[in-house]
Amino acid sequence: MAVVGLLVIGVVVLALYAYRQLHIADPLLDLRALGIAAFRTPAIMVSCSFACTLAFMYLVPQELQRGLGMSSTLAGLLMLPGGIVNAVCTLMAGRLFDRHGARVLVWIGVVMAAIGGALFFAIGVDSGVVLFLAAHIIVMVGIPFIQQSAQSAALKSLPGRMAADGSTILNTMQQVCGAIATAVATCLLGLGQTGYAAGGGANAAQGFVDGSRYGYMFGLVLVAIVLVFSFMLKGGKEEPKLVPVQVDDGAVESLAV
Repeated sequence: MAVVGLLVIGVVVLALYAYRQLHIADPLLDLRALGIAAFRTPAIMVSCSFACTLAFMYLVPQELQRGLGMSSTLAGLLMLPGGIVNAVCTLMAGRLFDRHGARVLVWIGVVMAAIGGALFFAIGVDSGVVLFLAAHIIVMVGIPFIQQSAQSAALKSLPGRMAADGSTILNTMQQVCGAIATAVATCLLGLGQTGYAAGGGANAAQGFVDGSRYGYMFGLVLVAIVLVFSFMLKGGKEEPKLVPVQVDDGAVESLAV
């Protein structure tokens, strides 16, 4: 209940901040960018994919240590190949976006992330490192294709003067959603462990593995949300159209639609 209460407080504070920024003449952060559908849709996708990444990366090293009995050093080393692959795919996604737009790359990323996430379900207390490496690397291939292409599409949809605000909004949304995802993954992990114990389970390692699967399911739900929003993406190569809008101080400005 404490976690839920803090989440509610955080949402209320964010709502008050957003209301204030939208009703002053010179806002610190121009949240009107979220009123542009071509920006808002990929921004949600970026946030969900980042939240999925943090949920997985929170659970995986703990499962390796507490579920599979590995040392912290070995768990860290096993995550290194996925990190390298992630960096390489991030660079590739940026180049491929210019050729193919966001939608196709997001679909590729969703398929890869879903496959990798599903493989995490197959990990058990007696699993070898090969299965984990395969699952982790596949996820780390998919996530950059989602994040980089969606982020590029979001920023490309804004007029130049709003680029800085758009970048800040994306970064803030990722951090907020990532923190919420970590909290939710923690709650689901505990829920799974409690369910295992309530069913008569006495193996702490197996209980942790079962609890981790609840968190992995949450990550897959986030991937599914990205897939749904991907169908709302435009082709990704058209320039934003500017239309005049009225702001509180009476000035007329142009926003993209």
